[in-house]
Amino acid sequence: MNGAAAKIDGESYFLDPFGCRKTGLVKVVAGQNVLVGYFGPEDGNGRMRTGRNAEVPYEEDGPLTCYFTISGSNKGAGYTGEKDGFLYYQGILVKAEAGQDYEAFKVDNKTYLVNEGGKVQTDNKAYRSGGEYAYVIEGGTVYQADNEGVKAGRVEALGTLPLLETEQTYQL
Repeated sequence: MNGAAAKIDGESYFLDPFGCRKTGLVKVVAGQNVLVGYFGPEDGNGRMRTGRNAEVPYEEDGPLTCYFTISGSNKGAGYTGEKDGFLYYQGILVKAEAGQDYEAFKVDNKTYLVNEGGKVQTDNKAYRSGGEYAYVIEGGTVYQADNEGVKAGRVEALGTLPLLETEQTYQL
């Protein structure tokens, strides 16, 4: 995302093909890579945002919590993976579905168990979801749980990762 942004007075901004400064969530497609960045609220100055951003406006689901890489060639791009104990996918906080308590997700070939707040669970124990035992974490691996909370096999059913639709998509 850093390479798609223009530097003006030491700050990064996204300019459309007509040179107009854009705000909000912006999706950039560069070959096989799809990057999402956030350039502040609609009534803002359009400066690139990095780090954890709560209350990112999003019409589909209401405000989102997102994390955007803070440095390097991916600066400003939505982060994928675990960061500060939370799970993100293309910048969006991954959370268990409301009422499920916990849900398993696979990101970058690793299975994570997250709660409704997006916090990654790591304690070696049995976890209840929807009032029933559903998962067991043992040695950092997430397993299905039987009715007694005993490990019953590797997790097969995974939650659906969030996908961000933006009004603004640009090809590089």
